[in-house]
Amino acid sequence: MRLFIAINLSDEIKESLCLTMRELQAEGSKGTFSGRENLHLTLVFLGEVERSRISDIKAAMETVAFAPFDIEIGSPGRFRRDEGDILWIGLKPNSKLASMRESLIKELKKRNFSPDDKPFKPHLTLGRRVVGGGRIPENTAGLRQSVTSMELMLSERTNGKLIYTPLYSRKVDRSAQEY
Repeated sequence: MRLFIAINLSDEIKESLCLTMRELQAEGSKGTFSGRENLHLTLVFLGEVERSRISDIKAAMETVAFAPFDIEIGSPGRFRRDEGDILWIGLKPNSKLASMRESLIKELKKRNFSPDDKPFKPHLTLGRRVVGGGRIPENTAGLRQSVTSMELMLSERTNGKLIYTPLYSRKVDRSAQEY
């Protein structure tokens, strides 16, 4: 099973990101754009994991205490690739988000997982293998969302379409102290 842990986005942010993608396409950008239902913020990519290990991932998620906090949409960017660029919208720096991710990685490593722990550059992917078009519109800057949960997500391809399915949701610990 191909798994990752994510923060799912509010309807307001998803709609704004979809508007941005439609604008890019209208300006001539071609590529594989994210479906509304797949828009999320990846905290930790786990990759291929045996089904029997899901309980260990849940235990790691449950160990991470966090109080509600806000994330804010920042500026757009692109990762240049020969086969076409990856277009994304970044998040403004957020120590609570970074701390939550660090705690999650630490707990996963305690349980013998090898999560991708390269430097965290929180972003929302708009499209992959994108060519043509102009600059990325900045109509999402300043949008905010309260983070009250993180989800364990299954990534699978069905009939050529990428589908993300939540397997487990870890809700905020309302008794947790601020970081």
